[in-house]
Amino acid sequence: MTLDPAQTERPDSSEPLPKVLPESSVIAGGNDRFDRRSRLETFFDVLCTIGSGIEKPTHIMYNANLSWTVMQLYTESLIRKELVVFEESEGKKRYRLTGKGKQVMDQYLSIKEDLDIISEKHR
Repeated sequence: MTLDPAQTERPDSSEPLPKVLPESSVIAGGNDRFDRRSRLETFFDVLCTIGSGIEKPTHIMYNANLSWTVMQLYTESLIRKELVVFEESEGKKRYRLTGKGKQVMDQYLSIKEDLDIISEKHR
C-alpha cells in the first residue's frame, strides 16, 4: 500500500515523502526478498546445506536460515526418510547425508539447474 501522491508532500517542504512500500510489494507478490519458501524448498535447503559439508546442528540452522525448533523438525523428517543420519561421538553432534540423500540432492540440483535454464530462455 502506498500513500496517495497528494498526501506525500511535506507541509513545510516541496520534497515528497518516501512511499510506504515499493510498487511491487509482498501484497502484490512481486518482491522476491519477502516471498516465503515452500516446505519443499526448505527441505532441500537443509539437505543441500548438509551435503555441502556443514554438519553441525547450529551451523545447519544458520545456513538454512531456520529457527532451532524448525531445523530439528526438518532434520528429523529427513532422518525418517533415510536421507540424513545423525551421529554423536565424544559429545559432538553431526548430520551427514546418506547415499540416498546424496542422490536426491543431486537430482534436485539438476532439476533446479534445468528450470533456471528454461526460465532464462523465456525472458
